[in-house]
Amino acid sequence: MNKNLLKVGALALGMFAFGFLYTNAQQTGDLSLTINAGTSECVYGTSLDLGVQEVKLDEAYTFTGNFGSEWSCTDLSGWNKSWTFTIDSSDLTAGDSTIAATNVELQHPAAVVDWDTVCSGGLAQSYVAIDSAYTMMERSTGSDGVCKLTISDVDLRVNVPANQAPGAYTGTLTITLPTF
Repeated sequence: MNKNLLKVGALALGMFAFGFLYTNAQQTGDLSLTINAGTSECVYGTSLDLGVQEVKLDEAYTFTGNFGSEWSCTDLSGWNKSWTFTIDSSDLTAGDSTIAATNVELQHPAAVVDWDTVCSGGLAQSYVAIDSAYTMMERSTGSDGVCKLTISDVDLRVNVPANQAPGAYTGTLTITLPTF
């Protein structure tokens, strides 16, 4: 009987050791991945010919035009930094005659925001003077996500004062772009 107890004890010890030696082993490792920044860009209209009109006496009038393409900024940098996209106009001149930049105005619908809402766009439902920097699109800090802003139907208007001298007036639109 002692022999049987000894055999049972040896068998139990063997099964314990077998179970201990063959339990699931765990190993930890590292996981890494890299998401590279994409190409960030802004697309916009750069020039506009408002046509020809006859001089008008004692009456103000306007020249209007549409840039004819969508304006957009796609920020795929993933940086948590702010930026702005602005536009402003200089005075328009023809020889010694001037149309003040306060008469150059812009109108557009609200920007469509895709992806991260840390980006936003202006809304000019009525014409706004662009004699100083007007913000069309911007990104504030607070996120390192990516975003795209799109504005369609960007209209420009020049209000010509009554009795303005005839001439071929030119000026400069300055578009300040973000640095991504």
